[in-house]
Amino acid sequence: MTFDLNSYTNTMARYSQWMNGSLYSAAASLALSQQGVDFGVTDLIFMLAAE
Repeated sequence: MTFDLNSYTNTMARYSQWMNGSLYSAAASLALSQQGVDFGVTDLIFMLAAE
């Protein structure tokens, strides 16, 4: 099996775009009182899973 750097790079770029979109979507759904609060990674994962 050979490693294709171009394919890997493109796959990771698409994943990054998808994850950034999910993160920004979750952040946009927060109420003003929740913005800036440190929820931690676990809470963020549950927020993303609820979408």
